[in-house]
Amino acid sequence: MIDLETLGKNKNAPLASIGAVFFEPETGELGEKFYCRVDFENDMKNGAIPDGDTIKWWLKQSAEARAELVSDDAIPVWDAVNKFSDWLTDNADNLNEVKVWANSPSFDCVILSAAFERAETDVPWKYWNERDVRTIKEVSLAVTGFCRTIETIGVKHNALDDAISQVALVSAVMSRLVGNRPEKLAGCDWVDWNELSQRGLLVRINQEIMHPLGLAIFRDQETGGQVVH
Repeated sequence: MIDLETLGKNKNAPLASIGAVFFEPETGELGEKFYCRVDFENDMKNGAIPDGDTIKWWLKQSAEARAELVSDDAIPVWDAVNKFSDWLTDNADNLNEVKVWANSPSFDCVILSAAFERAETDVPWKYWNERDVRTIKEVSLAVTGFCRTIETIGVKHNALDDAISQVALVSAVMSRLVGNRPEKLAGCDWVDWNELSQRGLLVRINQEIMHPLGLAIFRDQETGGQVVH
Protein backbone atom coordinates (compact mmCIF):
# COMPACT_ATOMS: atom_id res chain seq x y z
CA MET A 1 0.00 0.00 0.00
CA ILE A 2 1.33 3.44 -0.88
CA ASP A 3 0.15 6.91 0.06
CA LEU A 4 1.51 10.31 -0.89
CA GLU A 5 1.21 13.76 0.56
CA THR A 6 1.60 16.39 -2.13
CA LEU A 7 1.34 20.11 -2.84
CA GLY A 8 -1.05 19.62 -5.74
CA LYS A 9 -3.52 17.29 -7.43
CA ASN A 10 -2.08 17.29 -10.95
CA LYS A 11 0.21 14.61 -12.39
CA ASN A 12 3.32 16.69 -11.70
CA ALA A 13 2.37 17.75 -8.17
CA PRO A 14 5.32 18.28 -5.80
CA LEU A 15 5.89 15.45 -3.35
CA ALA A 16 5.92 16.23 0.37
CA SER A 17 6.16 12.64 1.66
CA ILE A 18 5.92 9.01 0.60
CA GLY A 19 4.48 6.32 2.86
CA ALA A 20 4.24 2.62 2.04
CA VAL A 21 3.82 -0.72 3.74
CA PHE A 22 3.77 -4.35 2.65
CA PHE A 23 0.70 -6.23 3.83
CA GLU A 24 -1.35 -9.40 3.50
CA PRO A 25 -4.77 -8.38 2.09
CA GLU A 26 -6.82 -11.17 3.69
CA THR A 27 -5.42 -10.77 7.20
CA GLY A 28 -4.15 -7.19 7.33
CA GLU A 29 -0.79 -8.41 8.63
CA LEU A 30 1.78 -5.67 8.09
CA GLY A 31 5.26 -6.18 6.66
CA GLU A 32 8.12 -3.78 6.00
CA LYS A 33 7.31 -0.06 6.17
CA PHE A 34 8.68 2.95 4.28
CA TYR A 35 8.43 6.63 5.10
CA CYS A 36 10.29 9.50 3.53
CA ARG A 37 9.81 13.26 3.73
CA VAL A 38 10.51 14.99 0.42
CA ASP A 39 11.88 18.50 -0.10
CA PHE A 40 9.05 19.85 -2.23
CA GLU A 41 10.99 23.04 -2.97
CA ASN A 42 13.66 20.88 -4.58
CA ASP A 43 10.94 18.99 -6.44
CA MET A 44 9.54 22.24 -7.85
CA LYS A 45 13.00 23.19 -9.08
CA ASN A 46 12.91 19.92 -11.01
CA GLY A 47 9.61 20.74 -12.72
CA ALA A 48 6.92 19.83 -10.17
CA ILE A 49 3.90 22.15 -10.25
CA PRO A 50 1.96 23.07 -7.06
CA ASP A 51 -1.59 24.40 -6.96
CA GLY A 52 -3.05 27.06 -4.70
CA ASP A 53 -6.11 25.05 -3.66
CA THR A 54 -3.97 22.30 -2.18
CA ILE A 55 -1.74 24.77 -0.34
CA LYS A 56 -4.85 26.42 1.17
CA TRP A 57 -6.13 22.97 2.12
CA TRP A 58 -2.87 22.18 3.93
CA LEU A 59 -3.14 25.39 5.95
CA LYS A 60 -6.42 24.05 7.40
CA GLN A 61 -4.96 20.72 8.53
CA SER A 62 -3.68 19.78 11.99
CA ALA A 63 -0.38 21.11 13.32
CA GLU A 64 0.98 17.55 13.37
CA ALA A 65 0.18 17.04 9.70
CA ARG A 66 1.57 20.43 8.65
CA ALA A 67 4.78 19.84 10.59
CA GLU A 68 5.65 17.03 8.18
CA LEU A 69 5.78 19.56 5.33
CA VAL A 70 8.61 21.59 6.86
CA SER A 71 10.69 18.88 8.48
CA ASP A 72 14.45 19.45 8.42
CA ASP A 73 15.11 15.87 7.30
CA ALA A 74 13.25 16.20 3.97
CA ILE A 75 15.41 14.97 1.10
CA PRO A 76 15.60 15.81 -2.63
CA VAL A 77 13.11 14.06 -4.88
CA TRP A 78 15.86 12.08 -6.66
CA ASP A 79 17.00 10.58 -3.35
CA ALA A 80 13.42 9.94 -2.25
CA VAL A 81 12.30 7.95 -5.29
CA ASN A 82 15.54 5.96 -5.37
CA LYS A 83 15.20 5.10 -1.67
CA PHE A 84 11.64 3.96 -2.35
CA SER A 85 12.76 1.91 -5.36
CA ASP A 86 15.52 0.24 -3.31
CA TRP A 87 13.08 -0.51 -0.48
CA LEU A 88 10.52 -2.04 -2.85
CA THR A 89 13.17 -4.07 -4.66
CA ASP A 90 14.69 -5.37 -1.42
CA ASN A 91 11.37 -6.47 0.08
CA ALA A 92 9.28 -7.67 -2.88
CA ASP A 93 9.47 -11.36 -3.76
CA ASN A 94 9.09 -10.48 -7.43
CA LEU A 95 8.85 -6.95 -8.86
CA ASN A 96 6.92 -8.31 -11.83
CA GLU A 97 4.19 -9.58 -9.53
CA VAL A 98 4.11 -7.25 -6.51
CA LYS A 99 0.70 -5.59 -6.19
CA VAL A 100 0.75 -1.85 -5.54
CA TRP A 101 -2.38 -0.64 -3.75
CA ALA A 102 -3.42 3.00 -3.45
CA ASN A 103 -6.50 5.12 -2.78
CA SER A 104 -6.48 5.53 -5.70
CA PRO A 105 -3.74 4.66 -8.23
CA SER A 106 -5.00 7.43 -10.52
CA PHE A 107 -3.66 9.84 -7.90
CA ASP A 108 -0.84 8.24 -5.93
CA CYS A 109 0.65 5.94 -8.57
CA VAL A 110 0.36 8.53 -11.33
CA ILE A 111 2.01 11.28 -9.27
CA LEU A 112 4.73 8.99 -7.94
CA SER A 113 5.45 7.71 -11.46
CA ALA A 114 5.80 11.31 -12.65
CA ALA A 115 8.28 11.94 -9.82
CA PHE A 116 10.32 8.97 -11.03
CA GLU A 117 10.31 10.54 -14.50
CA ARG A 118 11.55 13.87 -13.10
CA ALA A 119 14.33 11.99 -11.34
CA GLU A 120 15.11 10.07 -14.55
CA THR A 121 14.63 6.81 -12.67
CA ASP A 122 12.68 3.74 -13.79
CA VAL A 123 9.37 3.04 -12.05
CA PRO A 124 9.99 -0.23 -10.14
CA TRP A 125 6.47 -1.72 -10.33
CA LYS A 126 4.30 -2.78 -13.27
CA TYR A 127 1.28 -0.60 -13.99
CA TRP A 128 -0.95 -3.64 -14.51
CA ASN A 129 -0.31 -4.66 -10.90
CA GLU A 130 -1.83 -1.48 -9.47
CA ARG A 131 -4.85 -2.07 -7.22
CA ASP A 132 -7.51 0.44 -6.18
CA VAL A 133 -8.84 0.70 -2.61
CA ARG A 134 -11.97 2.45 -3.90
CA THR A 135 -12.76 -0.36 -6.32
CA ILE A 136 -12.52 -3.04 -3.64
CA LYS A 137 -14.92 -0.99 -1.51
CA GLU A 138 -17.44 -0.85 -4.37
CA VAL A 139 -17.13 -4.59 -5.01
CA SER A 140 -17.69 -5.31 -1.33
CA LEU A 141 -20.78 -3.14 -1.24
CA ALA A 142 -22.21 -4.83 -4.34
CA VAL A 143 -21.47 -8.40 -3.25
CA THR A 144 -21.94 -8.31 0.53
CA GLY A 145 -23.72 -5.04 1.28
CA PHE A 146 -20.75 -4.22 3.52
CA CYS A 147 -18.64 -1.09 3.09
CA ARG A 148 -16.25 0.09 5.76
CA THR A 149 -15.09 3.70 5.96
CA ILE A 150 -11.44 4.59 6.42
CA GLU A 151 -10.66 5.24 10.08
CA THR A 152 -7.29 6.95 10.49
CA ILE A 153 -4.68 5.05 12.47
CA GLY A 154 -2.22 7.63 13.79
CA VAL A 155 -2.03 11.14 12.32
CA LYS A 156 -4.45 11.97 9.52
CA HIS A 157 -2.58 13.03 6.36
CA ASN A 158 0.65 11.46 7.49
CA ALA A 159 1.53 9.33 4.46
CA LEU A 160 2.54 6.19 6.37
CA ASP A 161 -0.34 6.40 8.85
CA ASP A 162 -2.80 6.86 5.98
CA ALA A 163 -1.32 3.86 4.15
CA ILE A 164 -1.73 1.69 7.26
CA SER A 165 -5.30 2.94 7.69
CA GLN A 166 -6.07 1.94 4.10
CA VAL A 167 -4.62 -1.51 4.76
CA ALA A 168 -7.09 -1.92 7.63
CA LEU A 169 -9.95 -1.08 5.28
CA VAL A 170 -8.80 -3.45 2.53
CA SER A 171 -8.24 -6.33 4.93
CA ALA A 172 -11.69 -5.82 6.50
CA VAL A 173 -13.28 -5.92 3.06
CA MET A 174 -11.19 -8.85 1.83
CA SER A 175 -11.97 -10.95 4.90
CA ARG A 176 -15.66 -10.29 4.26
CA LEU A 177 -15.31 -11.27 0.60
CA VAL A 178 -13.39 -14.42 1.51
CA GLY A 179 -16.34 -15.34 3.71
CA ASN A 180 -18.55 -15.06 0.63
CA ARG A 181 -16.48 -17.04 -1.85
CA PRO A 182 -18.50 -18.89 -4.52
CA GLU A 183 -18.44 -22.21 -2.71
CA LYS A 184 -19.91 -20.57 0.38
CA LEU A 185 -22.43 -18.47 -1.51
CA ALA A 186 -23.72 -21.53 -3.32
CA GLY A 187 -23.56 -23.80 -0.29
CA CYS A 188 -21.11 -26.25 -1.83
CA ASP A 189 -17.45 -27.23 -1.79
CA TRP A 190 -15.13 -26.65 -4.71
CA VAL A 191 -15.23 -30.38 -5.45
CA ASP A 192 -19.03 -30.23 -5.64
CA TRP A 193 -19.25 -27.35 -8.12
CA ASN A 194 -22.13 -28.90 -10.06
CA GLU A 195 -24.74 -27.36 -12.35
CA LEU A 196 -27.21 -26.77 -9.52
CA SER A 197 -24.57 -24.91 -7.54
CA GLN A 198 -23.69 -22.81 -10.57
CA ARG A 199 -27.32 -21.84 -11.04
CA GLY A 200 -27.63 -20.81 -7.40
CA LEU A 201 -24.56 -18.61 -7.62
CA LEU A 202 -25.79 -17.16 -10.91
CA VAL A 203 -29.04 -16.10 -9.24
CA ARG A 204 -27.07 -14.46 -6.40
CA ILE A 205 -24.78 -12.60 -8.81
CA ASN A 206 -27.75 -11.34 -10.83
CA GLN A 207 -29.62 -10.15 -7.75
CA GLU A 208 -26.73 -8.43 -6.01
CA ILE A 209 -24.51 -7.18 -8.83
CA MET A 210 -26.00 -7.29 -12.30
CA HIS A 211 -29.61 -6.18 -11.75
CA PRO A 212 -28.65 -2.87 -10.05
CA LEU A 213 -26.60 -2.15 -13.19
CA GLY A 214 -29.52 -2.95 -15.49
CA LEU A 215 -27.81 -6.15 -16.68
CA ALA A 216 -28.33 -9.88 -16.32
CA ILE A 217 -26.40 -13.09 -16.96
CA PHE A 218 -28.20 -15.96 -18.72
CA ARG A 219 -27.02 -19.50 -19.43
CA ASP A 220 -26.50 -20.38 -23.08
CA GLN A 221 -28.44 -23.64 -23.40
CA GLU A 222 -26.32 -24.91 -26.28
CA THR A 223 -22.88 -24.28 -24.83
CA GLY A 224 -23.63 -24.14 -21.11
CA GLY A 225 -21.81 -20.82 -20.97
CA GLN A 226 -23.06 -17.51 -19.62
CA VAL A 227 -24.04 -14.49 -21.68
CA VAL A 228 -24.31 -10.94 -20.32
CA HIS A 229 -27.25 -8.85 -21.57
